[in-house]
Amino acid sequence: MSAMKKTFAVLLAFAMLFSLFACGDSTPSTSKDSVSTQQSSTADNSSEAAGTGVTFPLAEPVTYSMFTIINNNVELGDTLAFKKLTEMTNVHWTIQSVLAAEIGEKRNLLLASGDYPDVFYRSALDDATAFKYGTKGTFIPLNDLAAQHAPNFTKLLDSRPGARDIITMGDGNIYALPQLVRPGAGWLNLFVNQPWLTKLGLKMPTTLDEFYDTLVAFKTQNPNGKGAENIIPLICIKDWLYYFIPYFGVQFDPGSGSSNMAMIDGQYTHFYSHEKYKEFLAFMTKLYKEKLLDKNTFIQSNDQQHAIGSSGDTIGFFFDLASFLTVGRERDADFVRVPVFSDHVLPYAAGVGSGALAITDKCKNPEIVISWVDHLYSEEGGILAFMGVENETYKMNSDGSWDWILGNYSDVSALRAASCIQGGALDPSMQPDLWFENKSDVNEYKFNHDRPVEREINLTPFPVLKYSEDDQKTLATISADLSPYITQYQAQVVTGQLTLDSSWQEYINTMDKMGLRQLIEITTKAYEQA
Repeated sequence: MSAMKKTFAVLLAFAMLFSLFACGDSTPSTSKDSVSTQQSSTADNSSEAAGTGVTFPLAEPVTYSMFTIINNNVELGDTLAFKKLTEMTNVHWTIQSVLAAEIGEKRNLLLASGDYPDVFYRSALDDATAFKYGTKGTFIPLNDLAAQHAPNFTKLLDSRPGARDIITMGDGNIYALPQLVRPGAGWLNLFVNQPWLTKLGLKMPTTLDEFYDTLVAFKTQNPNGKGAENIIPLICIKDWLYYFIPYFGVQFDPGSGSSNMAMIDGQYTHFYSHEKYKEFLAFMTKLYKEKLLDKNTFIQSNDQQHAIGSSGDTIGFFFDLASFLTVGRERDADFVRVPVFSDHVLPYAAGVGSGALAITDKCKNPEIVISWVDHLYSEEGGILAFMGVENETYKMNSDGSWDWILGNYSDVSALRAASCIQGGALDPSMQPDLWFENKSDVNEYKFNHDRPVEREINLTPFPVLKYSEDDQKTLATISADLSPYITQYQAQVVTGQLTLDSSWQEYINTMDKMGLRQLIEITTKAYEQA
């Protein structure tokens, strides 16, 4: 399930930042100016970042080099917020930018070449890569540096139980700073077409049987007046059937990575070899055979789902971060979130997205860099990163709420891409409390407030799993074979190419040959030791 897990990791980190995904297709740009890293002396009219020993703005400018992502055709250095941060600190940057589609490949090539910059910023840095180059000495440990020079970040991190464990690698070091957003359920939402429920006199489904009956009603009772051929009871994209797992009463552990572990009947076990998964496959096969599940489920992209959703009233249920991303802002109010059927099964997300900023061993005076970025972990800095500059990109209202100032921009996404330090990949910042007071944007307000309730969330989160370097390599080797096979088998069974009952044992035997038992042993040991 490699592609599936990568998709989940990204979506989990962005679960409350849906409007940040847009990435452009402009040509990558590279600049390689010389780097000056002499720390300045204290200047008049300057202010010391609290407790850091570094005074901003620096009396003399310093320049560092950075690798980052392009968001919606906008270079990071061209954004209003980044320019404002540069003005506030007198810390300047030469920036190498690449497209989202190239970020992983270009980042890893740069690291392997030895000709890398001072900082990897908003570069989609995964834990495995951070650990690999951290233990090699390419990325410097940030534990002591943050404790001494990042008081905002340290205070915020310590206020969240378990947050420090999430960003600490197996050797005890922190090699990358995270993005910190509001904690909650780390899962995509399932939405239903409320006008269809109302027209057919149906209630919100609360069991699998009721869910199935609702799909059948959508297919057979013509809720949109256009006939069954113009109705998709349940639309889904490639790899997203995964998000239906909690509706089977299963507590899935997203932190287990491509080991795909879950808590089932009190046992920590591999979900995709469990009898519960066989039930899951049988249910999805039934939906597909009866044309209740979209025929394009295993080939459809996110963009294709969005295009279908915005083209007309054809969809009954779908998964997405927010409903307007699929059906458009004008129809957003028609779709409501479907609560999970069992109590305490949604994974709890601490709101800690790792890999937002790493400092390399080529960076001189790294205390300047970490003091510079620490501002973005304050409420004021978080507002700058998420919302831009007051009275230029947003305005405050007398009741404490706020509105965007669109100006010449076509929509909020375009405004934020040009004005905020956001988008494309996680950035090192905190989500400010003020963010949730934007009541004028009804779609965004609905997204921020129509969230899973305590009944649905597993408030005892799974522990953070730590592996030795050898175990990490073993897991990576096994998953490289196992994950695509699981994906392939799921598609073959659900679409009817294979019969579930007659193929199940061979499926289990094949996974055993690929190292499934060793994978379970390593992951379970890490779980028990956490």
